[in-house]
Amino acid sequence: MRVLQRLGRTAEPGVLARTARQLCSDPAIRALTGGRPRVQHGRLEPQHTGAPVAVHAQLRLHAPEDWLARCGLRRQAERPHLASLSVHLNNLRPVLRPTGVDGDALQAFIAPRETGRRGGHPLYEGRWLVITTGRPPFVPLSVGEYLDAWQRQLEREAGRQRARAAALWQDADWRAALTQLERTDPVTAADLRRDLARAQQARRAGAQDEERGALQALRSTLGASELAAPAHVSEAALARHRFGLARASEPGARPLMRVNPALWLGARPGAVRVVALEESPGSVRQPGWLQRVDPRHYAALLEP
Repeated sequence: MRVLQRLGRTAEPGVLARTARQLCSDPAIRALTGGRPRVQHGRLEPQHTGAPVAVHAQLRLHAPEDWLARCGLRRQAERPHLASLSVHLNNLRPVLRPTGVDGDALQAFIAPRETGRRGGHPLYEGRWLVITTGRPPFVPLSVGEYLDAWQRQLEREAGRQRARAAALWQDADWRAALTQLERTDPVTAADLRRDLARAQQARRAGAQDEERGALQALRSTLGASELAAPAHVSEAALARHRFGLARASEPGARPLMRVNPALWLGARPGAVRVVALEESPGSVRQPGWLQRVDPRHYAALLEP
C-alpha cells in the first residue's frame, strides 16, 4: 500500500522524517483495506514543563472515491475521512483531560481510564496507547500541590482584573468622554460613575475572592496527611467550585495526575521521551489499528 505524505513545518526535520517513516512502514497500517492513506505532520512548541519540542504526525484514511488520479484529493475531501491514526511525540495533552489549572509550573489533568495493555504499555480509553522508555507517563498529584496551584492561579486572575479596572479609570479617551457627558447630561454621567464604581467594587469582591475564600477554608480543615494524599475531583464538586476537589470515596471521583517530570530529565533538544498513538474514528467504525499495532515499531523513536 502506497502512503502519500504531506509535510508540515520542518523545524525538526530529522524527527519529523523518522516519525513519518514509522507510520508509512507500520505493518498494521499497511494491512488496512477499504481506503487510501495520507500522512501530514508538523512541529509544536513544547507542551509540558521541561519537555523537548513536540511533534505530531497523522495518517488519514480516505475513501478511494475521494482521490483524484494518484496524488491528490478532490475538493472538500481533505476533512471527511474514514479514520485518523496519529503519533504524538513528547505530547500527552491529547490523552489527558485538563483541569482549570494550566499555564502554571504545574499542570493538573484528570487521569484517563486504563482499558488494557499492549506489549506492556498502557492503553487508555480504548483510543490511546502510550509508550515510554520505562518511566510511568503520569504520576499522582497531591491535594496540597493542587490547592497551591489553584491559589496561584486565583491570585493571578484577581491581579489581572484589578489591572483592567485601573486601566479603565486611567484611560484618557474614556475620561474625556465622561467629562464631556457631564457637561451635556450630568444626571446620566453621575449614574454611569456610580455604576462603574459598583462594578469596580464587585470585581474586587468577585468570584475569585469567593473561590479563594472557599479554597482557604477547605485547606484549613486538612491535616498534613490529607494534603499529601492523592487529589481527586468530581463533576459534582466542579459544579460548586472550579477547583472541584473531592474525596476519593465520593461517587464519580477521578484521580488527578501530572505528566511525570522524570520523563524529561537529561533530554537534549529534539529527543523523544514519550510516544502516544491515537486512533480516532471518522465516518465509519475504527479500523482496530491499536489492537494490531506492535508498540516496538514506535518505541524505535524513543531515546533513553
